[in-house]
Amino acid sequence: MILKPHRVPLSALLLSAAVLSGCSTVEPGSPSPAGTGSPATSGASSTSSAPQAVPDACALLEKVAGEFSVTNVEKSSDGEDCDGDLPEVRSIAIQVYPDLGLAQYNPIYQAVVSDIDVNGRRGKLVEKALTKFDCAVVLELTETSRVDVFASASVTNDSCAVAQQIAKAIEPDLPRS
Repeated sequence: MILKPHRVPLSALLLSAAVLSGCSTVEPGSPSPAGTGSPATSGASSTSSAPQAVPDACALLEKVAGEFSVTNVEKSSDGEDCDGDLPEVRSIAIQVYPDLGLAQYNPIYQAVVSDIDVNGRRGKLVEKALTKFDCAVVLELTETSRVDVFASASVTNDSCAVAQQIAKAIEPDLPRS
């Protein structure tokens, strides 16, 4: 299949974009399961550092695969994101960044970034995310976490429409802070 060889470079490009988008931060404290630890105080900050449950990228993509004719859904070779193939667009990827928020998204020089709202959730539309045929929708989970939906087109220019449609479809399954 012609699309398979594209996956490794797409994953590599996404990983490069993640590296360029900023360093992850170390959160103070130690992790504990929900319901354990100290009770929250009434003065607790409303800007939590991570959502209660980090969504699984492949579960999100698999849930909408039938609606968008996504095939070959699988974890990328680096395990960081979930990739799939689309008929009109060469590939689609979803990546969860539990330690990087919207503010830490740093697009490459050619990207055209605009603020958007997806079902009441803050986000960014990133046209020309990696090439002139690529597009990303970056959705905020919390101030310090996000989910990216990345579409890569071969020769068509509909990757932004596809990324936005998939982002809108997965958004209700994302945790709210």
